[in-house]
Amino acid sequence: MRQCHIIQPGCIGDIIICLPIAKDYFDRGYEVRWYVHNSYVRLFEYVDYVRPMVLEGSLAGSNKKAYAMINHSHSHRDKILDLAIGFSHHKKTSNFLGGNKHFDEWKYDEAGVDICKKYNVIFNRNEAKEKELKIYLGIKENNYKIVHQEGRRGQYNFGMDGIEVKGIMNFTPFDWYSILKEAKEIYCVDSWVLNFVNQLGLCVGRRYVRLWKHGSPLLSPILKEDWKFL
Repeated sequence: MRQCHIIQPGCIGDIIICLPIAKDYFDRGYEVRWYVHNSYVRLFEYVDYVRPMVLEGSLAGSNKKAYAMINHSHSHRDKILDLAIGFSHHKKTSNFLGGNKHFDEWKYDEAGVDICKKYNVIFNRNEAKEKELKIYLGIKENNYKIVHQEGRRGQYNFGMDGIEVKGIMNFTPFDWYSILKEAKEIYCVDSWVLNFVNQLGLCVGRRYVRLWKHGSPLLSPILKEDWKFL
């Protein structure tokens, strides 16, 4: 079987953005091998159309390790998609810096997949874990706000009470699905929460975002029109 090798070692938001790309190639008949850093491999327990190829050691050196693994196994029929902006200075990915596309649009163009498919995120829910997380957080009814104040590029204090999204042992971002879906309102910075909520159409019309003021606006994803900017 021909293989599609996806190089995207992390992080959570980028993995969520690229999952529909993997599904598209799986549907075309490829075996999808995704080169992912070991700190993010648990996400693929919820995905049955990808074979994760685990990268150990430093996250910064992940791309080189991915290419070394691919060079030992790929054939001329395979597809190699290097979508990992920021993880290396590989010539192909560095082309993004000189362009005028949002980073998610660049990834989809690079993969040859329609950007509209970004909103087709497929994963296997673990409803038992979702309920367990609700109990852990003390959620008993749906009259709550979600607040996510810290991403990889910085943090912002929304100055309000709410259920704070954060890493909790034994739970993955996918386990937050029903909590995010049933929230009264969502306030988040540019982060995996933003991508997850945006791509899955959660809390539509009741979601607010604080984008970073530093850096290029192209480093933020394309968003649905209902988002309110703070």
